[in-house]
Amino acid sequence: MKIPTLKREHYKKELLAIYGRSPEAKLVENRYRVMRQLILKEYPSLVSIEKEKILDILKDIVYVDRMIRKHTEGVQEEEKTRLSQDFQLKELDTL
Repeated sequence: MKIPTLKREHYKKELLAIYGRSPEAKLVENRYRVMRQLILKEYPSLVSIEKEKILDILKDIVYVDRMIRKHTEGVQEEEKTRLSQDFQLKELDTL
């Protein structure tokens, strides 16, 4: 198993554990808090950064990702379709 795959499995397991302990974590308004919790567990050195700053960073990352996706619409459609299908088969079926 490749390292990224191990991390993905770890994140899935952790996410399901969070949802099991706190069903309110599934609410849209808690999305960034859940991300923060997952990331802090993986990178404990980030605990020294204040909570609101990490939440801002996560929001920026998600925003930038969305902008990149918007600006690359219509580019490499076949490759994106293949990658999306691979992701769905490998990742989403195991949730």
